[in-house]
Amino acid sequence: GYSVRKLEHCKYFSSDLIEITSSATFTVGEESFQHLLVLSGCATILVNGIEYLINKGDSIMLPANLGEYSVCGVCSYIKTYY
Repeated sequence: GYSVRKLEHCKYFSSDLIEITSSATFTVGEESFQHLLVLSGCATILVNGIEYLINKGDSIMLPANLGEYSVCGVCSYIKTYY
């Protein structure tokens, strides 16, 4: 499971605190990229059939129109997007 808490929203960007407790699937649409900054824990991101390990301190840029991605593990991160 996961939880989402809105941190900020303005005309330039939005940011959410995402806390993953097992797994979750999200979508990057055509309107904006997503930037993930891992605050704690470790997990894997599954993108287009490829797994990437993420750890505390990692910064991940997901391009616009990427489509679905899954996060599996226990971690928290800030997601920033337009």
